[in-house]
Amino acid sequence: MTIKYYILCVIFLSSYLQLAWLVNPGFRTAITEKGFEYIVQVGLPILEAQLNNIKIPDQHGDYHSPIGKIHWDLTDIHMGSITIPKAAIKTGTAGLTVSASGISLSGGGAHWHYKTNVIFPISDSGSADIGTSGTSLSVTVKIGKDAKGHATLSSSACQFSIGSLSIHFHGGASWLYNLFDSEIESAIKSSLNGQICEQATQAINTQGNKALESLPVQVNIDETALVDYSIVQDPIFTTQYMETEHKGEFFSRTKPHEASISPVVLPGVGSPTRMLYIWLTTYIANTAGIVYDEAGELKTTITPDEVPSSIPIKLNTASFKVIIPALYNKYPNMNMTLLLQATTPPVMTVNPKGVNVTVFGDVDVCVYDSKNNNKITPAFNLSVIVYTNISLSVKEEGNTPYVIGKANFIGAKFSLTYSSIGNFDAKLLQGAVNFLCQAYVIKELNKYGAAGLEIPLIDGVQLINPEIKFGTGYITIDTDINYKPSEEIRARTDEVEIVI
Repeated sequence: MTIKYYILCVIFLSSYLQLAWLVNPGFRTAITEKGFEYIVQVGLPILEAQLNNIKIPDQHGDYHSPIGKIHWDLTDIHMGSITIPKAAIKTGTAGLTVSASGISLSGGGAHWHYKTNVIFPISDSGSADIGTSGTSLSVTVKIGKDAKGHATLSSSACQFSIGSLSIHFHGGASWLYNLFDSEIESAIKSSLNGQICEQATQAINTQGNKALESLPVQVNIDETALVDYSIVQDPIFTTQYMETEHKGEFFSRTKPHEASISPVVLPGVGSPTRMLYIWLTTYIANTAGIVYDEAGELKTTITPDEVPSSIPIKLNTASFKVIIPALYNKYPNMNMTLLLQATTPPVMTVNPKGVNVTVFGDVDVCVYDSKNNNKITPAFNLSVIVYTNISLSVKEEGNTPYVIGKANFIGAKFSLTYSSIGNFDAKLLQGAVNFLCQAYVIKELNKYGAAGLEIPLIDGVQLINPEIKFGTGYITIDTDINYKPSEEIRARTDEVEIVI
């Protein structure tokens, strides 16, 4: 019984850990109601353009008047202009609800015609102008994800209401067409009420999904690595924000596999005051370290010709004659080479005070043995731990924001792990080790840090006054945004005719 209970506990714990693995994101965003309100106002012209040039089907009817039956036709009905003065957005558990009121629709150039055969044939024709007032529209949008982690958008509910509709006829006998103008108004109003939601939701779905297509799921960093930003679960909606959780993991482009580490648990969003919040966990950087380490990228060889002439210490045993006499005595006046390589992936840690990266590596010191055809011979090996802190900032390049880092050297600890020249006091190498760390290890870190990590955003979104803050195991970027729809999205609104 005890063994069975133990096994059940292990199974339960394993399932829990697997679930936590799936849920905890490496990258998270939250766009607030304030952010959505801004995007809606910027997007109103696009929605107006999509709903302009509405063509209503031709209307026909028979009106039984005191003088007999009158057959009427209203054709070529175009609502050529729609104006949405303002819109509001609310976030809730069902998704996003965009509502607009005070909408006005207007159109001219419709052709009317009537005829009657009461005593003798009477017919007439002319043009008509149509307008609405007190019109409102409300659309609820659901944002989810597909099987590949792409964001998806769909409209789940829509309400459209016309307060009043008026028709102004031009030409013909006004006393006659005034008899049945209310019937025509009712027919047009019914047509609009019944079908315009379909066009509004189609416009929102089309443009919304087009915008979401620009949200990157995978970003190629270089020939070695890519970062996976796929959405790991459906977005979470509250009354204050929409939250999206992303994988946020580096993968090898040639031999991808899941990392053996997992992301930290991120805190709640809290009470947001900015438009957009972005969380970047150490999981992203540490999986990057794993990928580059496994690819053999975290190593470099330093030869004598690579040491700048301004540096007094040269890679020759003569430069170490005083510090390590045994090296010079065994290999007098011989050139040296250094192999610096990571022994395990670098580790990034973040706490409220800042960001640190610790590098674990070896320094193999070798000589060109002139007595043996310049064969490279190991002299000694140092195990080194390099401590750095990282300064972070956000830069924009080609309308794409990046988080970039600059490493600053704190110090290094090292120990002698191998020697072919006998024991010596390795502490005397502290200055040389510090120089190596600053000149080469920090340089390598800054190579990756300067390239930066792309922040995945919809095309046209720019960060305004981003502020970086530190937590335990993560950083946040609190920012407002500027949105300028891409030319492709704007082009799709041109010359659109909507037939209902």
